Amino acid sequence: MTRNKQVIIPFVILIAGILIFVLFSSMKKPPEEKKDVDNTPIVAVENISLAPMTLHVDSYGVVKPKYETELVAQVSGQIVELSETFVRGGFVKKGQLLARIDPNDYEAALIDAEATMASAQASLEKERAQGQVAEQEWKRITNAAPTQLSLRKPQLAQEIAQVKSAQASILRAKRNLERTEIRAPYDAMIDSRNIGLGSFVGMGSMVGKLLGTANAEVRLPVADNQLEFLVAQGKGARVNLVGTF
Repeated sequence: MTRNKQVIIPFVILIAGILIFVLFSSMKKPPEEKKDVDNTPIVAVENISLAPMTLHVDSYGVVKPKYETELVAQVSGQIVELSETFVRGGFVKKGQLLARIDPNDYEAALIDAEATMASAQASLEKERAQGQVAEQEWKRITNAAPTQLSLRKPQLAQEIAQVKSAQASILRAKRNLERTEIRAPYDAMIDSRNIGLGSFVGMGSMVGKLLGTANAEVRLPVADNQLEFLVAQGKGARVNLVGTF
């Protein structure tokens, strides 16, 4: 009897497990069917036309003259004349006289140099004549070749050197006389004036400062993130300037 129970009990448990599995399987709901989704990408087609595009980059800067010149006296002397336009903020033209240094001493120096030149030229002509006379006398006395000394060649060379020295003195005197006139090197505006009528200036003294009016420069800084918008980093770019005065 006991042996029969050992055989029947496992069999009963197996049958009960199968029944329970069938029961739970029948209670399971079938999966819901999903609707088909259209995954086709939406594409819009449009014709592309190529045309130049202008990008604007804003910047700020200060207008400065392209040329600035500090006027310096090249000769010394007293200021005897000042132009009425030689004042701070005044406008002058190229070559216009701004100030004049007393020219009397330099005119006298030029006269003295010209007199020295005339004397040197007279001495040169005299030495040339003496050289010709010496050559003629040498030929009359002997048939031998004359020496440089007998023809007065060294004396002639010395007189030629004196004439060249006198010419240099004249050029120097003329240049110093021209430098007594302080003129504007170009069209400009007076930035400052450091002299007055009757004041004495020495060589190298600061006279004033000029700002050129013909050309001006404006430095326009551009941010790094805007440089990519500029062709060739802005070289040859068109710039529209709007000023505030």
